[in-house]
Amino acid sequence: MTEAPAREGGAPSFAPPRAPLFVLVAGEASGDQLGAALIAGLRKRFPDARFEGVGGPAMHAAGMQLWHPAEQLSVMGYVEVLRHLPRLLALRRDVLKRTLQARPAAFIGIDAPDFNLGLERRLKAAGIRCAHYVSPSVWAWREKRVLKIGRSADRVLCLFPMEPAIYARHGVDARFVGHPLADAFAITPDRAAARVRLDFGGYFVRYSDAPQFEEDSVNVAAAFQHSSGPWSMDFGPHYARSTLGTNAFEEEAGVTVRAARPFGDWRFSVLATYDDIDALEAKYDYLTGAQRRLRLTLAQRVGRGRFSASVEAEDNNLAAATVSSDRRRVLLGYWHRLGTDWSVEGAVGYRLSRYERPSGPDERLTELFASVRRAFPHDWVFTADYRHSRNDADLTEFSYSADRIALGVNRAF
Repeated sequence: MTEAPAREGGAPSFAPPRAPLFVLVAGEASGDQLGAALIAGLRKRFPDARFEGVGGPAMHAAGMQLWHPAEQLSVMGYVEVLRHLPRLLALRRDVLKRTLQARPAAFIGIDAPDFNLGLERRLKAAGIRCAHYVSPSVWAWREKRVLKIGRSADRVLCLFPMEPAIYARHGVDARFVGHPLADAFAITPDRAAARVRLDFGGYFVRYSDAPQFEEDSVNVAAAFQHSSGPWSMDFGPHYARSTLGTNAFEEEAGVTVRAARPFGDWRFSVLATYDDIDALEAKYDYLTGAQRRLRLTLAQRVGRGRFSASVEAEDNNLAAATVSSDRRRVLLGYWHRLGTDWSVEGAVGYRLSRYERPSGPDERLTELFASVRRAFPHDWVFTADYRHSRNDADLTEFSYSADRIALGVNRAF
């Protein structure tokens, strides 16, 4: 290692050789990920650099020669440490011996302070430059630990911007380098695009199945999201008011709950809705009542798309006890992302309805569905849906074919 001229007003800087060797030690999975990102960053600055030491699969894949696998350091609890203490001490002696023989441009201990700080102190005393990557939580408790860290490492590489000031109070050189995860997320997240990719809707649309209706609907909904472990939940109220020409004939209010969980490339979701339907004109009283629906969906992500299969059960109790129906639906669909902002979706479905009334025919409904979504800045999403329905009923007057178009605007808050 050669010493470069001192920077004006600062300590001397050290210029590693053209093909420097860096020895790194990481002791757990998070350190392995940080180490892999560090190797990638150092390689940009020193293309011919070599990396050796203790690490996991990510560091090995990044090009580091492993002396020992990182899992050999992954022990927790006093009993575990005591049981493995002879092996841990032997491993540290081996790393110390190899590092002293290799005389690297720098030794970098990644987290694991109980293992690395003692190692760094001995290497620093032998004239090897040492850095400790990931500051212990000195900002939370036992701030005086910075003195021990300063005796062990020439420099501390901090993940959080408030940490260097704490070290500066004790005369320890510490630099804020940022967290690699920050590069994985946009500074200003596009919530609308994320909702499209995750298939979280902020509105709820219901279409009338009656053949004689030329129906317009206005739908308003609120969707609240919550995550717990691997599960995510989307829930909230919705309201719809439907009209025939200029006359309102139906109001519908209810609640929708959806829960989803990923399994690798697979995703399982459950959707449940409850609606209270109120006919606004006497001749449509048979539409008044309650509607409950349950849908189970299994989807698999393939590249930029997702295939899905759903089964649905719907129960209606309409017009007091005069009419009730039991419906079963199967739906096959495909969703595809065209880019950052656009996505398209298509589906085909089949539904069988059975009515419990004297003149109630069974109905068999076949549907084709297509949808286009466009995400805009400030969390706005525009949707255009097309649905073709063909209903074959036991009674001819209940059979029909219909085309429906729905335009929607979704705003996430």
